[in-house]
Formats: sequence, structure tokens, C-alpha cells
Amino acid sequence: MGISFDYTAADLVNPIGSNQLAAFALYYQRSLYEQEIYPATVEWPIDLYYQKQLYGKVDRKQNTIVTSAPHLMTIKDAVAPNMFALGPTAVAFEAFAAHMRKANIMGVAKDAGNPKLYDLKAAMAYSNPFHKYQAYLEGAYDVYRRTFTPAQNQKVLGFGSFAEDYKQYLLRVSKTYPVTKTNFLLTPSVSPFTSGLAIGIDKANCGDDHYKYVNYISDPNFEFYIRAAKKFGFLVDRNAPWILWSDLFSPAFSVNYKYFYYTQNNVERMVTRDNFFEAFYAPAWKSDIKELREAFVKAYSTLTQTHPYAEIFPPRLVAPGATEFIEGCTLKKIIKRRDPIDDHQVSTVLTDKFMIDFYVDLRQSEAQTTEVNPVEVKRYAYERYRNQLKQSLTKLENAVQYINSVYAPYVYTLQNLAVSFPASSTAP
Repeated sequence: MGISFDYTAADLVNPIGSNQLAAFALYYQRSLYEQEIYPATVEWPIDLYYQKQLYGKVDRKQNTIVTSAPHLMTIKDAVAPNMFALGPTAVAFEAFAAHMRKANIMGVAKDAGNPKLYDLKAAMAYSNPFHKYQAYLEGAYDVYRRTFTPAQNQKVLGFGSFAEDYKQYLLRVSKTYPVTKTNFLLTPSVSPFTSGLAIGIDKANCGDDHYKYVNYISDPNFEFYIRAAKKFGFLVDRNAPWILWSDLFSPAFSVNYKYFYYTQNNVERMVTRDNFFEAFYAPAWKSDIKELREAFVKAYSTLTQTHPYAEIFPPRLVAPGATEFIEGCTLKKIIKRRDPIDDHQVSTVLTDKFMIDFYVDLRQSEAQTTEVNPVEVKRYAYERYRNQLKQSLTKLENAVQYINSVYAPYVYTLQNLAVSFPASSTAP
């Protein structure tokens, strides 16, 4: 990681890295942690800051993926009830926790230092990403509402004119921050715990290097803890040693797949390394259009409550045969109540073509690439829609799947990886 410094003896036992430091001091401390503090003799760390930022958020084809309640299991060894992880992850953690307790009883794991390393209990686990996305969409609308201009107040008279205006607003937003769920879920604003693949045995600040050193790295059980974690199919997070990540396709983790089955084409199949993502996850693109449609409907419904009336100013009255406006005419504004929304309006305004065009424009803006021609993408998307090549998908899903396949190679964008790093990026 960059330049090496002449670290002092005091530095080596007292790292003070923190996100609150000034730029150079932070760089110095992060270099110290990477080069000297984290033990070089310890293998298998996973680094979500610099190497695998989207681990658990995308599948092998770079599709954004999401899991759901049916695939989650309660973690028995936890500090609180109702903590969940993906089924195989929960099973592996229970076996790992039992092993560490046994090792402590036998004296292999020393009864000293941080008890969290030999009496493992989940303190952080699965975090639902959908609530965060909905909150984000509501926040986006709130900005639209607060910046609603008199010109918009005259132009937006019903759901049709609103949809056009709000579409343009969301396209402007997408130039700096993702709007589709597919790309929003990849941002650091969304915890990697949403994958269900991680379990934290502590709830510390990932930016506090001193805490990491004192409570984990210098602990007499730290290296044993890492080796044992690997044995049970986990990788320890290099930047947050209390977080355990499922080492998905390692033999140690894969042995847990035999306990799980999933249904495909009305046939029950055992989970394997080859079908792992299909068994436990759904592609986010499949619900993108539904979420965006609902965002338009909710936004307009809210607008009719906060701004129920439109104020329209008619053109100045002109006398018959006159070539210029009569100065004495007084303009009177017309107050018009905005029409309430109904299913018919939604279906006639937010047509499949409207949504396909909007979705392509959003993905193009989010990808920030000149390598894709959105006009061609739309044309081929219409063909997929008409022909419905995959009968297991709806016409619209055929189009959206194609669009996603075009833009999937561009998920590693600045937007997705560095738009927003919270103080503790691995916290739920």
C-alpha cells in the first residue's frame, strides 16, 4: 500500500489510525497498519477496502444480488435474539463457535485476553437492504419537493406531466448517485452485511486501529482464531478482525451446502458450488422496474398532499386584430387541483416502453461510459420484449435482463465504490 515509512518502536505498539485524522496522518497510520501492524505471518485475510469491495453483493456474472428471509437462519450463538445469516453461514458459525469453546476448555485457546475470541457470539449479522433503498428514494423525493419551483408548479398538472418532470429529476440525480436498486446496493452506503455472508463478533469502529491492535491483533489467541476460522470456512476481515466472512467456495465452507436444497423448474435440487447464487439469491434487476414504478406513484401521491393545487397563469388577453398585448389587461391565476392517481393513470403513463427507455437512460448515466450506445440498447431491448425469448420471464423481464447484461461490466464505477464511505463501512 504505497510508500513505506521509518516507523518508530512506539508506532508499532500504539497505532492510532482513525478516520478523524488529517489526510497525511491518516495515510501514515493506514500504511503502518497495512505494512506492520497486521501480522505478516497470518494468512487468508479478506480486504473489502482495497480488493473485494463488492464481495457478496455481486455474483460471478457481476449481477447485483439480494437474498431474502426464506434463505436466512437464526444464529443461535448471538448476543441478542433475531440475528440472522445465510443458512450455510449460520451453520458454519455454530460449528466454529463450538470449536472455540472446546479449545478454550482444553487450554488450546488461552483463557486470557479478549473473551470474544474464544467465546464467539454474533454481535452483527444480516442487515435488510430494502429499507435503506426505500429511505433513499424517499429522501430523493424530499429534495425534489423542497426545490419545487413556480415553473414546475405550473407545468406539473397531473400524473403524466409529473412523470416526465420527475424522470428528468431522477436522471440528474443519477449522474452523481445511483438511482436503480441494482447500483444503489453496490455503494458503500449499503452494508456488506446485507449479503448474509458475514457475522461480526463485535460492534467496534472499523476505523479505529488502536482498538483493533489492543483487542484483537495483539491478543494471544488471535492467530489461533484466524487459523480456526479458516478451518470452518471463514475469512477474517483484515480491516475489522472481528468480522468473519464466508469463504464461499472453499472446501471447508462448501461442506455445509449438503444441508440445503432449492427448487428449480419444479425440481428440488441440492445446493452446490455451481448453483450457490441461484439457490440463495435473486438478481436485483428483476425488481428494479417494480421499485422505480412504485417510486413514481409514491412521489406523486405525496405531491398531491403537499402541493394539492397548481397555479396556472393564462397568456395575456389580446384584442381582436391587435398586434401587441394590451397593457391594461390583468392576469388572473387559475387554481387547479392536481388529479389524484389511479391504476388507469399508472398503466397509461408508466407504460413498459416508458420504463424501458427510462431504465436504459438511468443505467447509462450510472455507468458513466461512452462505450455503450443507449439508442442501440433500447432497440435490442424492444426486440427482447416483443420476442420474449425466455418464456420463464415476462416480456418486460426479458428486456430488463438484456439491459442489465449490457451494463453489468460497469459495476466497478466511482459511484459504486467511493460515493459514500460511512465511518464504519462494515456496520449494518
